[in-house]
Amino acid sequence: MQEIMDEKCEMEMTPMIDVTFLLLIFFVCTIKFKTLEGKLAAYLPKDVGVNASDAEPKEKIDIYLKLKNAGKKVEATALAKQGVEVSWDNSGQGEFTILGHSVEYNVNRDTFTDDEAGLKAMHARLQLYLDVDPERAVTIKAMQGIVYKDIIPVLDTCIDVGYTDVTFAGSYGK
Repeated sequence: MQEIMDEKCEMEMTPMIDVTFLLLIFFVCTIKFKTLEGKLAAYLPKDVGVNASDAEPKEKIDIYLKLKNAGKKVEATALAKQGVEVSWDNSGQGEFTILGHSVEYNVNRDTFTDDEAGLKAMHARLQLYLDVDPERAVTIKAMQGIVYKDIIPVLDTCIDVGYTDVTFAGSYGK
């Protein structure tokens, strides 16, 4: 019995190392790496970009939105107290409008105002451009001080005329 007690008990490490390496190989082979954002698959046009074929540059229309008068920011609750009617529910806090705010639209070399007559004139001019080239693209470029409510009438006019390729750009320049 003494002989059994003197015998050392040792573990065989070789099978454990073999199993560890097999698991490591399994996980390395089955891992899926995250796709980088810069290399997302996209359906790009075949005639534009890095290709052997020559692509004709598309002529586009640039609509610049320039600030004429910044106006004054007024809270809706203050207007409601003065009896001025606003076009939204003024029960919430932080809702405001800009009084005296005016913008001018420059379509290529033509200038239009932000009132109804100016928008109609711009509509007619854009229609002339579309009649000449139905594939023409439009870029709406907002300059410093332009707010979202200034861009919406221009976008609506472009859609009403029938433009389907409308892009947006912004600039801090004047």
